[in-house]
Amino acid sequence: MKLLTLNIENFKKIRKFSFAPHGADADIYGDNATGKTSIADAYFWLLFGKDSDGKSDFNVLPMDSDGKIVPGLEVSVAGTFSGDDGKEFKLCRAYHQVFTRKNGEAERKFKGNTTEFFIDDVPKPQKDYQAFISKICNETTFQLLTDPDMFPGKIKWDERRDMLIRLYAPDIDDREIINAHNDLKPLGGYIGYRSVDEYVEVTKAQRRKINDQLKEIPGRIDEAEKAKPADLPAAGDGLEIVRLARGKMKLEADLNRLRSGESVSALQKKIAEIQAKIAKASAEYMRRASSGNSVLEASASRIRAQIAESEKARNYLASSISSKEATAQHIASEMDRLRQQCRETAVMEFDLSNNICPTCGQEYPAEMREEIQADFNLNKAEKLKRLESDGKQRKAEKEALEKETGEDKVKLQREEQDLSELRTQLDNLMHQFVSPAPFEETDRFVDLNKTLEAAQNELEVVQTAADKRVSALQEQLSDITSQLDTVRKRALNKEAADRQDQRIEELKKKDRDLSFQLAKFDDGLTLAEKFTQQKAKDIEDKVNGAFRIVRWKLFDTQVNGGVKPCCEATVEGIPYSKGLNSAARLNSGLDIIDALSEKVGRSVPLWIDNAESVTKYLPVNAQVFRLHVASEEQELKVVVQK
Repeated sequence: MKLLTLNIENFKKIRKFSFAPHGADADIYGDNATGKTSIADAYFWLLFGKDSDGKSDFNVLPMDSDGKIVPGLEVSVAGTFSGDDGKEFKLCRAYHQVFTRKNGEAERKFKGNTTEFFIDDVPKPQKDYQAFISKICNETTFQLLTDPDMFPGKIKWDERRDMLIRLYAPDIDDREIINAHNDLKPLGGYIGYRSVDEYVEVTKAQRRKINDQLKEIPGRIDEAEKAKPADLPAAGDGLEIVRLARGKMKLEADLNRLRSGESVSALQKKIAEIQAKIAKASAEYMRRASSGNSVLEASASRIRAQIAESEKARNYLASSISSKEATAQHIASEMDRLRQQCRETAVMEFDLSNNICPTCGQEYPAEMREEIQADFNLNKAEKLKRLESDGKQRKAEKEALEKETGEDKVKLQREEQDLSELRTQLDNLMHQFVSPAPFEETDRFVDLNKTLEAAQNELEVVQTAADKRVSALQEQLSDITSQLDTVRKRALNKEAADRQDQRIEELKKKDRDLSFQLAKFDDGLTLAEKFTQQKAKDIEDKVNGAFRIVRWKLFDTQVNGGVKPCCEATVEGIPYSKGLNSAARLNSGLDIIDALSEKVGRSVPLWIDNAESVTKYLPVNAQVFRLHVASEEQELKVVVQK
């Protein structure tokens, strides 16, 4: 794309300016503050609504000497362009203030600003205007191809690096690099079907796990050594175990014989038999004593049931009487209210004001007055009749309830009398029950208990002698059991020590296996580091082949040999951001724009500010506008290159 003409009106400090390079390069001269940068700002505002620095929040309206916006002026920038296909098109952006005047007001009031867009002199909505420009070249690409400092200095290094690799080295394959270098070919056996980056990521994770395991092994070996028991078997422990076991068996047999002695067993059996006789005699005594009361108990149960039924009937009658009395009291209150309404209705007289029309205030005709008074008398008579009927009905209800209440009270009195008689019968019956003396006071119990006490005393004498012998044997058994446990524990300690030795050998073998695996991982990672360095060199070579004077540093080699991604433009080894003079920076930017333009297949006009600082420009395949500070030029001077 090339600029053919540019017409500016009322833009910032420029009241009117026309510029017609017709697709050729041009140099614009002028002293400071004559409007050189404003021309570039107008060009970018026409396309994107921003100034040459990419800012959209700047004022485009002209200002007077006091720094105030000049009202009523329209800002417009129009440009004629030639596209990559050779076809011409015209763009125009106009901006003006909007004023309104209400009816009856002398002065206009500022309402706001509006922007209008034109393509080939046809008005267009903003979105259509932006879409048209985007088809020619999107804004991001346009900035990269028109500002020499944009790509090497303004965008983030990682975005710059990604774009370079994507454009100039997108197809560098790990396998190709490995196969192209003999010292890297063994790496193929390590990575398998994965990429080198995947292999490094997985291997480093595995290496960390192995290192962690190796760090734990010495501590585990130390724990196993400390876990070995100190008390190990002696030479004669086998025979000692046999001797002690036999002694223990003999003592246990002697104890069992004492605990199951015949005299003790016979006495215990005799005592049990006597206790059984006592229990049987007690049961028989209680059976005979209770048999005489069985008839009395049956009669008492029957009377208790009759008492329960009588109490139930009494409670029901009492509740019914209370409810009916409350209802009768309520009906009496209703009757009083009806009597009062009858008295009030009987003394009611016709209100003569009802003969007056409420609308006109005049008296109704005689016929209507008679009809109104007749209605009143009829309503009064009907109400008295209704109240009298309601009163008679309430009276009948009250009298019926009072009659029922009287009958219930007679029944309640009869139930109370029956209940009293039943309770008297029960009391008389209970006095007839027989209460025998306790079995323990009978002669039969006394005889049996004397026999039991004699047998228990005899058993105590026999057991005392046996207990002394059992106590001695138990003491001997405890001692021999302790000795046997000590010898057996030493045997178990030997097994535990053997298990710990086996565990130590397993840990040592695991240490050797893990160390071998770690060494193998280190060999693979070393090759991967060499690969990364070689890949960095190959990528840089491929990217740098597209540029004339710029060389890109895409990788930074660390002190430990590792490679860290970076992206810095250099010219003859000097970094763009450090050390390059303004001329070298500009020419390196031109070199980058020319290479990017060729790669993306787009060419747009580029603007160079402070062009006077460079005496020799790197040629580029694009239309170039150079802005020169020239103190002798008090007005803008345009020189179009032939």
